Amino acid sequence: MALFGLTQVQWTSIARITLIVTLTMLSQHLLQFTTSVYLALFPVVAVTRAPSLSTEGLMKAFLPVLAFAVGARFTHELFSAHPFVIWCISLWVFDLVRRRANSPAKVGQMVMPVLTWILIIVFSQQSPIDMTGWVRDMVASILVTLLVVRLVCWFLPAPDVSRPQPPTVDVTFGQRMFFVASLGIGLAFLMMVNLLSAAFCMVPVIIAVSQAQRPAYQGVLINTFKAHVGGCSIALMFQFLLMGHQGSMMVFGVMLLMLVGVVAYSMICSDLADQATHYSGLLGIMLPIQLYMTSTDLGVQDTAMRAWYMTVVLGLLFVWQGVIYGRQKHSVDHRGGRIGC
Repeated sequence: MALFGLTQVQWTSIARITLIVTLTMLSQHLLQFTTSVYLALFPVVAVTRAPSLSTEGLMKAFLPVLAFAVGARFTHELFSAHPFVIWCISLWVFDLVRRRANSPAKVGQMVMPVLTWILIIVFSQQSPIDMTGWVRDMVASILVTLLVVRLVCWFLPAPDVSRPQPPTVDVTFGQRMFFVASLGIGLAFLMMVNLLSAAFCMVPVIIAVSQAQRPAYQGVLINTFKAHVGGCSIALMFQFLLMGHQGSMMVFGVMLLMLVGVVAYSMICSDLADQATHYSGLLGIMLPIQLYMTSTDLGVQDTAMRAWYMTVVLGLLFVWQGVIYGRQKHSVDHRGGRIGC
């Protein structure tokens, strides 16, 4: 029986997404991790990007992120006195990852590991944060996410969906070069300039420079502007609504549940062409809430600055497309459309 035009399966999916994201984010109020961002990243990745919600599917999505975090930490410990060596090793890692991302699914899967590598390197270089504790919090966040997902799926079972394997294609030298150059320039800037908040804005850079076609590249910029800049606007409204009550876990939890529920409803009801925007929008809204809101600070200024940094990054990427694609009106499509977003 359909309710408001949605089937029982769709309502179950909405409830599952809402509970997984809300419960995992709320666990930060109890656990008080120093690095809380992964309690927003991992549940969103689980409900939008993971191959499945089974333990095997989630580990397949999370273990590469953990491996890159450990590798980045180990690299920085070995060469902490030689930032140029760290930067060169990072370029080699970027090239290795891009060379192996020879399908749309693999391009999407490489975003979180590459972002984690950049975050570990930048924060190790610019911040007094204990990065060993960062990795420890990441492991704990993976375990918490796994526990919440399995608990929710026990009450609201997720159907096994077999996804067809897309054909693989060879990654050209030009694609690898521009990918490595783009991330290398961004990483070098973040290693030299103490602008930690901008490090999280590398997500659109990673996705955009993975595109083989200019229209897909431009689509990523438009999608990112809607999802992340617009997401910051929604997060700001959420923060203002909680003004004076951000210290109450019950009020915060109810408001967060409603917000995630509305976004999940939009995700399920959206057309296939708009799903990428809603998937990214969920992350764009949850990140500033998890990163900047505390029981004593709404995080309004930091959220507004994140929106500004993201706008600047997107503007630079818009200019950078002229370097990548030149003046060609039609680029050769090696992927068959937008990938990884």
